[in-house]
Amino acid sequence: MQPPRIYNSYSNMYAQYPNRNNNRMRDQMKGEHTIKVRGNGEVEVRPNQAVLSLGIKTEDKEVQAAQQQNATLANQFIMSITNLGVDTKDIETVSYTIEPRYDYIEGEQILRGYVVTHLFRVIVKDVTKVGEVIDVSTKNGVNVVNNISFEVSDVSPYYGEALQRATLNAKQHAEQIAKAIGVSLNLIPVWVVEGEIQSERPFYPMPMMASSSVPTSPPIQEGKVKVKATVQALYQFTSF
Repeated sequence: MQPPRIYNSYSNMYAQYPNRNNNRMRDQMKGEHTIKVRGNGEVEVRPNQAVLSLGIKTEDKEVQAAQQQNATLANQFIMSITNLGVDTKDIETVSYTIEPRYDYIEGEQILRGYVVTHLFRVIVKDVTKVGEVIDVSTKNGVNVVNNISFEVSDVSPYYGEALQRATLNAKQHAEQIAKAIGVSLNLIPVWVVEGEIQSERPFYPMPMMASSSVPTSPPIQEGKVKVKATVQALYQFTSF
């Protein structure tokens, strides 16, 4: 007969007797059992930097001309945001593509020209300047604004706090189960396993737009970053 299990859907965990082997069966006969629980912890932090996805798109009948126009605007854009304090090492090319464009006339494919798209990843260390950086960028060649996300440059100290909260949360769950089933809980866990670090960042997708459609210094609210930790723990309990 399979050992019984006790499920608790409220805390998303279960209490379970040990596996069926001779040694653990002897422990079971003595009334020593285990409770396996999961704990969650979360810390909210104000972001200290923003990541922008910006781009420049140019089109011309000649591929060389489209490339030259794109390069000129890219240099203009980079210079404009470095003047605002953005470090050149925080400006990175993520893609550079050349695509032919065709017209179809009476079923015939006719080459119309080429589109060159240069996409950048820009890190803004001063979140109060995000709106200004977008405004200046779109006035200096940028005509693609994909998205903005806010993040914390180093989550380590905040993750440590979230991990402590997750461990205490697991302990509380074990205590609640033990109380509900009327057993005595050993508060020192048999083992604790750490889950993967999780971070929820404020993310704002934005449509492709021309510079004329972007208001001057658009107001950007950075929100908060949620740093999350999870643990699993095993506790022993003894029947009265």
